[in-house]
Amino acid sequence: MGAAAQSNLKPRFGLTQTQVNHIDTVLAWMTKYNHADFRYGIWGGSISPNRTQLLNRMLTAYELYDLALHHVSPSVRVTAGVIIVKRYSQLAPQLVMDMLADSGVFHSSAYCIGYSDWVGSYVLDEAVNEKCMSDSLLHIIDSLILTSDYRHIQRRGKLIRQMALTDENHALLLRLWQEERQNGALLKLATFRRDADTTLVIEALHEKRGKRNGRSPYNYFPTAEQQAISAITVWPHKAFKPHLEAIADDNYSNTAFYEAVLSFDTTWAAACVDSIFARLARNPKNEVKDYAPQGNMTLWAGEALYRTFNKLSHPSAELRRRLWHYIVVPKY
Repeated sequence: MGAAAQSNLKPRFGLTQTQVNHIDTVLAWMTKYNHADFRYGIWGGSISPNRTQLLNRMLTAYELYDLALHHVSPSVRVTAGVIIVKRYSQLAPQLVMDMLADSGVFHSSAYCIGYSDWVGSYVLDEAVNEKCMSDSLLHIIDSLILTSDYRHIQRRGKLIRQMALTDENHALLLRLWQEERQNGALLKLATFRRDADTTLVIEALHEKRGKRNGRSPYNYFPTAEQQAISAITVWPHKAFKPHLEAIADDNYSNTAFYEAVLSFDTTWAAACVDSIFARLARNPKNEVKDYAPQGNMTLWAGEALYRTFNKLSHPSAELRRRLWHYIVVPKY
């Protein structure tokens, strides 16, 4: 716990030493494993009380606020922040402003699925979901989080998707992409369909994948190449064709890649797919197994093509004729 809260806990709030020790043990565990658990809800039920419920019952608003702002562990800070948002909603607006810049990463799980998130981003989302934020304050926050140093706020993605196609927003998106590689910025830029932006997409398409740096939500952001492929899907500019061909061998089992290819005219798209499968057939690593008589790599490519083809709303008869013999229906 924060030094001030810990030193005043028993005399100020009348807890027994056993209760104090229990709280310290819980906070020490959360600090060691950096894990927050609140997916079963703050307020209990038939599930046995979890650590969040314990802190909710035994700590006051004063202590929780101190933990949210000052504790060394991101999992403790976010847990305290979420409790305040749900229990002391009148404090939520100021708390959100105080915690917005907190880019600490915590880990949690929803049943058997683990995930990571940022403290400031999670607390903001909880306050919005609980309707604790006035429209005027939320407007201020939305303007703030689109400036530098707020890449950890996932609400940015929603704001980007809702942007109008204005020159001012184009300039903002350009900065977010060039300076921060903001997820969604390149896709939104593609909707402007400005020829000058083709260079951005081409550069991203060939950008080398960065090294993963520990267990962080940033690891789950699409790479620049993946974002470029998505941008091409909504903006199939002829300048991208040779560059898609250049990365085809590294994306033969990538459903999104086939979506980008099939967004172009049928003749070129079918020829591109033909060349991919022809090279796979000649690849010495394309081993034939009992479960993959056409070869492992060809099987994976055929399944990816099947998933892509199913997403097409009205595939042409010619496209269907050209591609049907490559498609492999997954057995699961």
